[in-house]
Amino acid sequence: ASEDVPADDVGFAADHVPASAVDLAQSLPGDALFQTTEPRAAAALDDLPKLVHQYELANAHLNTTLAEVAAKLQAAEADKQTLMARLHRLEQLPSPLHASASAASQPTHAQLQQALALVAQKETQIQGLLAEGEQLSKTELKHQTIIKKLRAGDAQKTKQLAETSAALQRVQATVDELQHRVAELTAEREQLVKLVRTLRESHTTLQRQATALASERDAQQAAVARLQANEAALQQALQEARDQQQTAAAAAQSAALTREIETNQQLHQTLAE
Repeated sequence: ASEDVPADDVGFAADHVPASAVDLAQSLPGDALFQTTEPRAAAALDDLPKLVHQYELANAHLNTTLAEVAAKLQAAEADKQTLMARLHRLEQLPSPLHASASAASQPTHAQLQQALALVAQKETQIQGLLAEGEQLSKTELKHQTIIKKLRAGDAQKTKQLAETSAALQRVQATVDELQHRVAELTAEREQLVKLVRTLRESHTTLQRQATALASERDAQQAAVARLQANEAALQQALQEARDQQQTAAAAAQSAALTREIETNQQLHQTLAE
């Protein structure tokens, strides 16, 4: 039987996950991309073309960041599907009562290690998504501050402000979607942790059953050895009895022949007289 999997093989536990990934993301401050201070904001209001250019650069960077986060989400989803498929296959493994002790435990142990490694990767990906959500939340906060200052300007800035507000609404929708996805992935990760724990318990049960089967096999082998020894002793005793029987039969036959010869001799003597 294979060795038990230590409890600390699981790199995380469900109670280490924040109660709400959305609350965590919303509670974080702004990112380092926008370092707009009060004097710089005032200068931006006086130089609208420059401010618009800054927004275009910022939005380009934000679009790049959103593309990277989308790629990470796709990768995390693919990893999750792979892990769920492996766990399903492990649940379909046959009972060890229909296989030898070693064949029953070794594949389960190897698959368990792979499942644990994939869950650890899932944790890393989710943490990366939380970090991306933090950056987007900070960007949103800085954009809202700039919008408030733009609204305090004159009417000719209204069109640019409206466009910026629309862009921020799209950003906010993206942030909300990402936060929702992070929350879903966190919940899925917790379910995977429970599945791994259940799999580890099943693995322990398989090991106990394999040990019991090995003990039963040893006892049966000992009983067979005793029966074989008894059979050999009985065969020897039977052969000895047969030998004795043959010896006794030969002696009896010899005695009978001797008596018959003596009787014939006596008869001849009687007739001769």
